Amino acid sequence: VKEMTIDYEGPGLAPAERAWVAAEAERRRRPELEQLRSQYATADYEARREAFGRNSTEIAALAARYRPLPLAGVLAADAAMADLDRQLGEARRGRANPEVLTRLGIARERRERQVTAEYDQRWRLDTLRVAALMRHEAAALAHERQAAAAMPALLRYEGRPSTAFNRAEWALASDTLVKTRDRQRAYRTLCDVLARRRPAPADFTHDMGAEIARLQPTQLVGVDTSPSTRTRRERQLFVPPPFVRSTMIGRPSPRRTPQQYDAAVERFIHSEPFRATPVGADYLRDIATRAEGRAQARRQRAHDRQVGVLPDTPQHRAFAARGYASFGSAGQVSIGTKMVATVEALQAAAPHLSATSEAGRAAKSLFALIGRYNEGRATNGELDRIAKDMIFATPPATYHHRTGHALPGGQQATDRWTKATAAARALLTVVHDLDLQIDLERRVRETPRPRPGVDR
Repeated sequence: VKEMTIDYEGPGLAPAERAWVAAEAERRRRPELEQLRSQYATADYEARREAFGRNSTEIAALAARYRPLPLAGVLAADAAMADLDRQLGEARRGRANPEVLTRLGIARERRERQVTAEYDQRWRLDTLRVAALMRHEAAALAHERQAAAAMPALLRYEGRPSTAFNRAEWALASDTLVKTRDRQRAYRTLCDVLARRRPAPADFTHDMGAEIARLQPTQLVGVDTSPSTRTRRERQLFVPPPFVRSTMIGRPSPRRTPQQYDAAVERFIHSEPFRATPVGADYLRDIATRAEGRAQARRQRAHDRQVGVLPDTPQHRAFAARGYASFGSAGQVSIGTKMVATVEALQAAAPHLSATSEAGRAAKSLFALIGRYNEGRATNGELDRIAKDMIFATPPATYHHRTGHALPGGQQATDRWTKATAAARALLTVVHDLDLQIDLERRVRETPRPRPGVDR
């Protein structure tokens, strides 16, 4: 945390002047800076206290407990942003006035900044704690590497192999090994003495001056080699039409926003002069072909979803009425493992999903339902219905619907969505299999057994 300070300890100042400078420095001190410094110091102290005596794996697990919700998920769950996205999409599809598009875009950016600021204020303490624990995890990994390198010499009762440990630390580890005959305890002693003497440095003690200077671009001195006798003329720049985006010459006009460019592209594509050209006919034919392919895939998914509906039989109705509490301890452990894997896959896919898309809505519903199902407030039928809705939902697009060009990050979004649907399928399979096993065991118990003495 850096702030502007006034040096009033220098020579050449009278006592009254020093008092005035001290009062001015106190007046300029901002309370939010003091609060932020206090939060940094508290997070570093608590993280150092919790990390001492633990290995790197335990510190990473401890940091995972404090890790806040991903910002992308918070933005996706915000109702106001979803409403603004919906209005912006409707305005773009309806060829609204560019001023309306600009106003909606500014409102969406303002709401995103507001949600981000609220997120930072809400989760700042946990974020600082996670950052401090990750620094301690990196320090613990370095300490474990040094301790592992020194263990062979310690087991042979040799002297210090390097200067990583001083004489007192090495004697303490050697005495621990002699008295306890426990290699793991001696190894942990070496790690603990390093953690006590060289802990992870606090974040506010790191000097960022070198990094900031390295990131600043160097200013190049322009040398004019043109002859002075020639008359200077301004370069004639070619300003391309709004639909020419791949040209190497010219520049986009600064008088138009990106939303106005998109609106101009849509107007030009759907204009009659462009439709009458062979290029326009081929372009619109490709758009129609891709739209038909998407519609056919959507119809196939709807058919598969209809096939996956639970039959209306007494056995399936009984399965739909039961819940997570109907399984035994071993069954709950198996289902809980699959639920954790599904939640992790959904969180990994969340940054690539839009809150207003079918995939985003289905993933959000399944994420919320898993929490209610774990608490016993949802049944097997609800889990089966919501999970199948997510499995057969429209996946995130990998290419632009109009140009057909591959979207940046589209393949990664598809891979993570595939993993999320596979995790949901595995969860449903485990729930169905365990419920069928419990039902079969119940039928075996309810089967009447022959009485003694009766001829079988």
